Amino acid sequence: MIKQLRKFYNDYFQAKDFVFDNIKSLYNKYDLVIARTFQYLGMYLILTSCIESINYMNHYIIANILWVFYGILSSIGFGTGFHTGIMFLLPHVNNIYTAGLECNNTNFKQYTSQAFICDGTQSNQDNIYYDIYIKAFPAVFLWGVGTSLGEVPPYFIAAAIKDKLHFDAYFKGQTKYCLDIVVHYLLKYRFLTIMFLASWPNATFDMCGMACGFYKIPFSTFIIATIIGKAFIKAPVQLYFFVNYVGNMVTSIEDDNILIQIWKYIVFAATIAFIKVFIETLAEKQRDKFKKPE
Repeated sequence: MIKQLRKFYNDYFQAKDFVFDNIKSLYNKYDLVIARTFQYLGMYLILTSCIESINYMNHYIIANILWVFYGILSSIGFGTGFHTGIMFLLPHVNNIYTAGLECNNTNFKQYTSQAFICDGTQSNQDNIYYDIYIKAFPAVFLWGVGTSLGEVPPYFIAAAIKDKLHFDAYFKGQTKYCLDIVVHYLLKYRFLTIMFLASWPNATFDMCGMACGFYKIPFSTFIIATIIGKAFIKAPVQLYFFVNYVGNMVTSIEDDNILIQIWKYIVFAATIAFIKVFIETLAEKQRDKFKKPE
């Protein structure tokens, strides 16, 4: 136990050095641009904070950027990542669904302290579910774009592998059998295969990304097909099923529900494990920087 704690302690400081070295290198290269960007951005936010409509637009833009970031966190890594779809996106969509039915319209804000509060207007919309879908679509779509961008690292990692034996070492047993099938259709249909594999909740899509990188499928083909599959097909279809078939089942979720509490502990444990792997990876990169060539 003490040995493992000491190793984690050393990995933490090596990972910290790796992050700080790269941030320092980036800042030294673009110091003026970074400084000017934060200066003008800060001035803009201060000057517009008193104008309600522009202030809400700022919140809306920042929130949409965060949805892309949450999507990246959801899919980045090899089968790892934060479950941001369940942790952030699902509650947000559920709030829109609940507020839409309660207000019988979607004339409410999604962000700021006034979020999901009915504006008092009386309306009798016959197709409220369609309006709820449109209201929730931007967040779901941008989250889908983020999940597509999170699939990029496996592509470039596999693209750097030169030896097929080294590449095949990542896959064993049944996984290797699945890889052979993916590669067969990938080399035959390329774009359509990638789009199909990205168009449904596929936890093994990393395999497709690595195969694309190793077999030199053009990056433009890979990323465009992935975005179409995840952001234009999978995410909108999932939203459609939630709004029309599943939403009424989850609108009464309570924070003290035992299943919710258990899920929170599972997410917390998975997050800690993810952070541990991330720190170990950065520490290994930092050690590689100081290795002398034999």
